[in-house]
Amino acid sequence: MKNELTVNRRGFMKAAALVGMSCTSLVIAEQPSKPPFAKWTVGPYLQNPFPTAMTVCFVSDYAQNVSAVVKPTGQTGDVTQQTTATQIPGTSATVWKIRLTELTAGSEYSYHIRYQADGKEVIGKTYRFKTPSPDAKFACCLVVNDVHNRMGTVEELMKHVKGEDYEFSVLLGDCWNDPTWHGDGRKIIDTLAEFVRLLNAHEKPMLYVRGNHESRGYFSGKLGYLFDLPHLDPAAPYYEQNYYYSYTAGPLYLLFNDAGEDGDKRKDKFEPYRRRQIDWLADEIKKPAYRQAPYHVFASHIPLYNVNYWQAKYCRSFWSPVLAGADIDLALGAHDHQWRVLEKDCVCVNSKCENFNKAEDCPHSPPYPLFIGGGPSLREGTVMLLAADIRALSIRTINTAGKTLAKLTLPANAGNQ
Repeated sequence: MKNELTVNRRGFMKAAALVGMSCTSLVIAEQPSKPPFAKWTVGPYLQNPFPTAMTVCFVSDYAQNVSAVVKPTGQTGDVTQQTTATQIPGTSATVWKIRLTELTAGSEYSYHIRYQADGKEVIGKTYRFKTPSPDAKFACCLVVNDVHNRMGTVEELMKHVKGEDYEFSVLLGDCWNDPTWHGDGRKIIDTLAEFVRLLNAHEKPMLYVRGNHESRGYFSGKLGYLFDLPHLDPAAPYYEQNYYYSYTAGPLYLLFNDAGEDGDKRKDKFEPYRRRQIDWLADEIKKPAYRQAPYHVFASHIPLYNVNYWQAKYCRSFWSPVLAGADIDLALGAHDHQWRVLEKDCVCVNSKCENFNKAEDCPHSPPYPLFIGGGPSLREGTVMLLAADIRALSIRTINTAGKTLAKLTLPANAGNQ
């Protein structure tokens, strides 16, 4: 029996979801699936997409004089742009970033990386990307979560995802597990390299939302160096690093909030951080671009509503009053290691969790449908595929066997057609 939910935006119709060196020689760089112990590179990979701009990132422990060579696809004459190098404090890794600007919306570009290493000039493989168009009538993305460094699960999931299924990807938290560098940082770098390879982040932007486990470990305060998020300064003091932002893709307006740690953990530090996002949310939903967007999607690693006890009450108390006026069509969550679909206005009564041995602040009800992704094991792992056009917003959850576990369709309002 196929598992499908069809939803009218004016009311959720209940249905079950079952389902500096001289150039002495020239080589062509090919990215290994996993970097070696030393002399490794990761990338290039795309960040912070915008109709007229794109960030290219490249990470290595030995490359020098990195530059990006870019040109519009099909045209002659490329432009070499120097990157900005930042040594990640306390590590052997350097991140190079170049913000490509003055691009044309909805246009395709080819690019490659050049760098020097061991007396050789290295020319990287040529990749292509397309800038988003504000006038696009269609957008699609994939969402992965709670991988906890277990990239074999992502490998199996991506066997069932086609290239046309997504234009960009979202890492919805806990993709790294309590990241600690431990000298060479191999686990951190291996995981990044595998995400870049498996999600084709060379050519499709990879967005990032922080999870609670990525708020732990020595490297947690440095993880931001690997990304380019609109409001994030990785060199800022830890609790002033802002991982929340919005992104517009065709008819989609996505709000990404950062829930921080589990509930009471470091509450004195994370509560001001969560409160700071109240005003940010309020400002976002007042923007004309937000109000004019056909669909609004809210995402956070820790879902604001759940039938399990996962300490979201602080975030829910802060953000829900603002979101009540935000016309949210769909919410995305993670954290639970168990895929789930919560219907709009369903009653969530937290079951006792043996890890916390208590349940409180219930019942509560989500005012919009909520899809929660799975966990790190092959049995738990899921990917969520989101697509939207002028007719409808749809989402489906699939597992490592390629089975559709749940599907939801939200028809557009008449005014959006």
